[in-house]
Amino acid sequence: MLNTSTWCPEKYQLSGTGWVNVTQADTDEYCNSGCAEHTKAVLLCVSLVKRDYKFADKSTVHTINVTIANGCNRGKFQLLNHIYDIVS
Repeated sequence: MLNTSTWCPEKYQLSGTGWVNVTQADTDEYCNSGCAEHTKAVLLCVSLVKRDYKFADKSTVHTINVTIANGCNRGKFQLLNHIYDIVS
């Protein structure tokens, strides 16, 4: 699985390894350039094919979606590790 897009730099592209670390300085570019929306579309496809999919870093579609929503709304991306315990 690889999240490729012509308008989204490689450093923001989701792969099977898991969450792409978006820094606070990268927030505006990631959230407003279409990268966040493209990643959410890829995550939707993943969830439709394999609802319980876990990335190599053990993040789930749900944890990454929550991370994107919180990051774009608050300007700080932090993968929510405590959710792993709930969905694992």
